[in-house]
Amino acid sequence: MFNSHKKLNALFLALSICFLICSLLVGCAKEKAKQSSKSAILVEDSLGRRIALERPLQKVVVANAYNTDLTELIVALGSLDTIVGVDQNILWNNEAFQNKFTQKDLICARDGLVINYERVIDMKPDALIISSRGSWHDAEEKLKGFGIKVIVVDTHDMEKFSANCQLLGKIFGKEERAQEIENYYGSKLAYVKQQLANVKNRKTVYFECGSPGATTMKGSYFYSMVKYTGGINIMDDAVERHIVPEAVIIRNPQMIVKMSDPRWKYSYKPPTLEEQLAIRKELVNRPGWNEIEAVKKNNIFQLSYFSHCGAAKIVGVLYVAKFLYPELLPDLHPEEAFKVWVTKYLNLEYLPGHTYPKIT
Repeated sequence: MFNSHKKLNALFLALSICFLICSLLVGCAKEKAKQSSKSAILVEDSLGRRIALERPLQKVVVANAYNTDLTELIVALGSLDTIVGVDQNILWNNEAFQNKFTQKDLICARDGLVINYERVIDMKPDALIISSRGSWHDAEEKLKGFGIKVIVVDTHDMEKFSANCQLLGKIFGKEERAQEIENYYGSKLAYVKQQLANVKNRKTVYFECGSPGATTMKGSYFYSMVKYTGGINIMDDAVERHIVPEAVIIRNPQMIVKMSDPRWKYSYKPPTLEEQLAIRKELVNRPGWNEIEAVKKNNIFQLSYFSHCGAAKIVGVLYVAKFLYPELLPDLHPEEAFKVWVTKYLNLEYLPGHTYPKIT
């Protein structure tokens, strides 16, 4: 009898110890899960899609429909080293990204529409970052089985600048740097909005962003270049990006803004003076354009693709706003804002000459 009680006590003790250990293990697992949940990075992308990341992104591929804006913002955050795949737009202007990329880093031809998914998968990135105008839905279907997140970031939409800074800062673990960029360029944009809020007799503007007749309208990449600068876009009601040159004559703009790269390419190296003059000569010598008010008064401003897209196009807006209303923006210095972007945030040498005439 005594031995039976002894065995029962020993069994009860063993079961108690097992129960205690199990309770501790379950408690630890719950605590670990709780801590993991707290440490997860939860964000909403430009489409409002909720995305959870275990840690800041370490490797990304970029296939944005206008990914110069996006890639520059990532570089400005100090995260150039995380980019392992790009589209052709970036490879064409490798100098702007410290010559980091080669042909082996190419994941699609242009605009994030035809992506080489096999190459992306081989790169083993944490995420593919793409525009809502790119094939993001297809990418999500193709990559979800490989643990590669698809994050939509619309840097071409300047209204989302603040949200994009916060989003990119969070997913790359660079919140402080992102806030600094947002504060610096956001304050300059706020100054323009404030100063031009009550402009009377707003100036009419023709904006040309490529070959003759290639303009901007609602929904296009360059629309912010007029919308946020106090001007009236004479092609605001256009339904097609390419218009006939005669339409400009009929609508007779007071000001003309022209993207001025030879062959209309994004390039860190500015156009030469000879190239700027040749571009202007072609423009003013178009049949009938000598009757346009902007041409008569030489109210023509040329800026490069590279200069316009600084801080997700805010730098371009600053230039155009100053061109249109210099007397209303005495404290705005676009060239200085461009210089800060290039030297401080892109870590490049400042090369003057991206605009003609020069606007300080």
